[in-house]
Amino acid sequence: MWVFISQCMSRSHPWVFALAALGIPGLAVADAPVTTVFFTSDAPTGTCPPAVIVRRQMGDGDEELVGPLLDCDGLPRPEALRDLSVLARPRGLPAPSPEALEAFDAGSNPGFVAEGIRELHPELLDRLQRLRAALDGRPIEIVSGYRPESAATSRHHHGRALDLRVQGVEREQVRDVLAGFDRSGVGWYPNSTFVHLDVRDRFTYWVDESAPGEPPRYVRGAVPPTPPTADSPIAVPPAPTIDLDSLRATLGAIRIEPIESP
Repeated sequence: MWVFISQCMSRSHPWVFALAALGIPGLAVADAPVTTVFFTSDAPTGTCPPAVIVRRQMGDGDEELVGPLLDCDGLPRPEALRDLSVLARPRGLPAPSPEALEAFDAGSNPGFVAEGIRELHPELLDRLQRLRAALDGRPIEIVSGYRPESAATSRHHHGRALDLRVQGVEREQVRDVLAGFDRSGVGWYPNSTFVHLDVRDRFTYWVDESAPGEPPRYVRGAVPPTPPTADSPIAVPPAPTIDLDSLRATLGAIRIEPIESP
């Protein structure tokens, strides 16, 4: 089960400071609201995957997902897939309420988790969990996800692609890690602000030197970078540790609404 908290926050709310004190990146303590926070109710132990921080800047504030994306068998968690799909929804589309998510008839709308929100390809959760492991738990920011207005040939159109960046990590380092993922498409846009990642049958790499708003300018014969290895890991600043037990204790007085797994 995942726990969903939805509350408009500002400096006047004391639990904003509590969240910041626990070292969760991306939560504003300024006047701009953080409208949505997700986290797991049961912190994984042993060999189970650790929590992944995935965030997105939306028009009315930041949204953040915190929790393992895979279960202890390495399979995508259904509740994580649903919540990540909501996070990657088309820009400008409001987040559905917990009641709307529960009431949505997925049987009559296959491939969607809510009205206008396509379910992401489950293998994207595996890619993000592996990216988190390679970059010491740094928060992953989604720049773009499901885009229904894109061409039907685009994997964004089908919920199979994410444009992303990682807080505190150079884009080149993110690109190099993704280049080690099989069955993935990795697009490098040196004049933009993100790295493209998608799910496909075999690894594909390309470079597009166009700037935002320009037609594509693909580089012929682009050679993928060499992925990091255990002998040559990527050096990134350590991410703050998330203590979910302390977080729950701190938020004990805050009303929370459980969302049952589908």
